[in-house]
Amino acid sequence: MGQENEGLEHIMGRHGLGERNENGQLLVDFCARYDLIIGRTIFPHKNCHKVTWVSPDHKTENQIDHIAIG
Repeated sequence: MGQENEGLEHIMGRHGLGERNENGQLLVDFCARYDLIIGRTIFPHKNCHKVTWVSPDHKTENQIDHIAIG
């Protein structure tokens, strides 16, 4: 989801991890359409608590699980 939320403050916070990709944009669009909030981006957490996927070689970490709140 990333941390950039300019113009999307009603959908997400600034506490995402990584960069928003195409699937992340689809989630943002879905949440905007149905007036939902991406919950895991609202409150600050340590990065180790944001990471939900680690590559087999342990070099890449990402946040791939999100909760949409209505």
